[in-house]
Amino acid sequence: MSDPGRVVLTATGKRAILSSGKVGVFNEAGTCVECCGGVSEFWWQFSDLGYYNGCLTTRSYGEADMPPDSPFTVSGTIETGFALRMDFEDSLGCGGFNPCQQHAHATLFLKVFKPGVITCDYHGVLSTDNSPNAGFMSLSMNGVLKSYAESSGDVQDPNDPCEMGPPVTDPAPPVSEALQPGPAPNVVSAEFNTMTTSTLGAFFEFVIQIVFD
Repeated sequence: MSDPGRVVLTATGKRAILSSGKVGVFNEAGTCVECCGGVSEFWWQFSDLGYYNGCLTTRSYGEADMPPDSPFTVSGTIETGFALRMDFEDSLGCGGFNPCQQHAHATLFLKVFKPGVITCDYHGVLSTDNSPNAGFMSLSMNGVLKSYAESSGDVQDPNDPCEMGPPVTDPAPPVSEALQPGPAPNVVSAEFNTMTTSTLGAFFEFVIQIVFD
């Protein structure tokens, strides 16, 4: 494998991320080894707006060049499953320092060489504000909306603008999608938005599992 920016799985089983942020799992002969299951290549792409660099600043990056103040955290492996966490920043009016509406996007690209199924489970916390689009998350797989989560509107204390709680989901997770073999990547995409500036400890966590036929 001579392509830059890929992770090469050598005979020792070690991996190393290079410059472009793409991740490919191959052996030294350029083919996927048995431990990869059916994945030949995968990579992450992220963006955020309204976070550490100001309300009007958009950042785009991969896993390899993720800034230390990114709202995203990625862990896990193909074999054990991926975990993704996204944390909204605490709002200025809730004891934090962020005065902005916050928006973020995470996308996982997967190239596979045999059929399989990808399953995503998640949970989170959003504002209980019942105003339109106070907070929401949409999860899509291969261009199809699979699940949507939004602020519950179940306000317990109308005098507490920073009240948080579990979101309402439709349909409830977990959700699944068939993986299509071939040169085109399968795409799992999650979009996060909070239109309120009263956010405290809001987050989403995902567990992504891949099973091959």
